[in-house]
Amino acid sequence: MLYKKIKGGRAELEHTKIKNINLSKRRKKIFRRRLIFLISIILIICGSIFFVFSKMNRDESYRDAYKKNISSRELEKMRQELDIKEVDYKWGSGLKKGNSPKRLIIHHSATDSPETPEDIHKFHLDNGWSGIGYHFYIREDGTIYKGRDENVIGAHAKNANYNTLGICIEGNFEKEGLNEAQKNSLVKLGTYLSLKYPIKDILPHREVVDTLCPGKLFPMDNIKSSIIEEIKNM
Repeated sequence: MLYKKIKGGRAELEHTKIKNINLSKRRKKIFRRRLIFLISIILIICGSIFFVFSKMNRDESYRDAYKKNISSRELEKMRQELDIKEVDYKWGSGLKKGNSPKRLIIHHSATDSPETPEDIHKFHLDNGWSGIGYHFYIREDGTIYKGRDENVIGAHAKNANYNTLGICIEGNFEKEGLNEAQKNSLVKLGTYLSLKYPIKDILPHREVVDTLCPGKLFPMDNIKSSIIEEIKNM
C-alpha cells in the first residue's frame, strides 16, 4: 500500500514536472512570437521613416515638402531682417557663375582667435583661390557677412562646391560650443536660403569631405531641425 502511494506520488510529481515544462515551452513560444512581431513592427516603422526622409532628401526640397511658396516681397523682407553686411572684396581671377543651390554646407573657421571675413579672404587669396570661398560668414556676435555671390560657385568643400552654399561660423567647435547669437543667425539664414532656393539638405562639411569640420561640439542635428521647424511654421 505504501509502495503504491509512493509510486503514485512520483507519477503525479513527474506529471506535474512535464506539465510545467510544457507550459514553460508554450510561454517561450508566445514570447518569441510577440518579440518577433514587435521587432517587425519597429523595422516597418523605421523603414517607413527612412524611406520618407531619404525620398525627401533625394527628390524634394524643404519648401516643396512643406508646401511653402514665399513671395519675392516676403523673401526680401527676410533678407533685410538678416542685416547681411557687405564687404568690398578685391577678387582674384577665376570666379565662375552658374551655381544653383540645392544644399547648404556648414563650416567653422577652426580658429581660436577672432577672424574677420577680410582675414579669410586674404588667406584664401594666398592659397591661390579667387578669394573667400564661403558664401556667408557668421561672426562670434552673430553678425552675418556676405562672401561670394550666391550664384557663384564656392571654394569651401572639395568635390561639393557645385550647387551648394557654404556657410562658415567663426570659432573652433572642436573646443567650444556655438553661442546663442550665432545659432539664431544661422537658423534664420538657413531658413531664408531654404525658402529662396530648392534646398534639399543641410550638411556639415565632414559629410562631404574627410574632415572634422565643423567640429564635434557643433550642434548639427539641432540646427537642422530648428531650420526645418522654422520652415514648417512660415
